[in-house]
Amino acid sequence: MAVHESTREARLAVFLSTVRRGEIRTGVVVSIHNFGVFVTLDGDASGSHSGFIDCAGLSWRSFDHPSEIVEVGLRIRAEVLDVDFGRGQVKLSLKATVPDPWRRYAATVHVGEIVAGTVTKLVRIGAFVRVSDGIEGLIPCAEPADHAVTAPEELLSEGEEVRVAFAHIDFERRRLLLSLRQAQAALRATLGLHE
Repeated sequence: MAVHESTREARLAVFLSTVRRGEIRTGVVVSIHNFGVFVTLDGDASGSHSGFIDCAGLSWRSFDHPSEIVEVGLRIRAEVLDVDFGRGQVKLSLKATVPDPWRRYAATVHVGEIVAGTVTKLVRIGAFVRVSDGIEGLIPCAEPADHAVTAPEELLSEGEEVRVAFAHIDFERRRLLLSLRQAQAALRATLGLHE
């Protein structure tokens, strides 16, 4: 048993020495957990679960559990982020192999532009609005009305369709700040109405 284990470890060490950061590797998902996914990479003769993708590396979109993104037995392509010889594991990213849809979307819009959206979630700091598939922005709680608003529920409800303007696009932090007030003012101006 000990000889078999040392042979397996030696094979894994040889395999890991062939893996380079930044390259794309293929493999098969072998187990899914709350914290991430284990993958057996092609070429790993040791039979180990040599790859790991944490939740942040699975997808650009939001999800509650990794099983929403992958399933056991799924063949994947992932980018190598790091090789951990101590753990005998390759850290991988599935989302690094596809363009960031947020950046693609944000590059097509500009501050002041008005779009339709759907309120997806009300939180203490404001309301999240889906402006495109998988893309959300935030209307801050202090923004929506001319009078003091202490909770977004005072003006909006989940599922409500709204027109919003882009108030700020933060590429570094991947955030969209939205404004109901600016969209309403623009609509009034278009219709020739005054405050």
